[in-house]
Amino acid sequence: MASASDRFVVDKRKAVDYLLSEDHPEGKSKAAFFVSLGFSPQRWEELCESLAQAGLQGETIEQERNRFGEKLVRVSEVAGPSGAKRLVRTVWFRSIPAVGWRLVSAYPEKGGVP
Repeated sequence: MASASDRFVVDKRKAVDYLLSEDHPEGKSKAAFFVSLGFSPQRWEELCESLAQAGLQGETIEQERNRFGEKLVRVSEVAGPSGAKRLVRTVWFRSIPAVGWRLVSAYPEKGGVP
């Protein structure tokens, strides 16, 4: 069973205003990717849940700690509402002594087909 420190949280604004925004200067390519999997701003909760699961179950490829907190990078398969599956890299951060991880970014993993 996961502890409270293993919580992975995706903020609504991160999903809607960044990862699913076709107008965001840095996020629009990510939006094209996530929309191609069937995610949409109208049903943003689906993306948040999928990315939280990716954080919880993904393979850790990088982890570092500094005086501000901890950074965690994971790669996981994400299935979209369309049924398409792709590998996604998620970047998480948690302040010390805060509990739980907050999403910093998510994007397709190179070679992103499982």
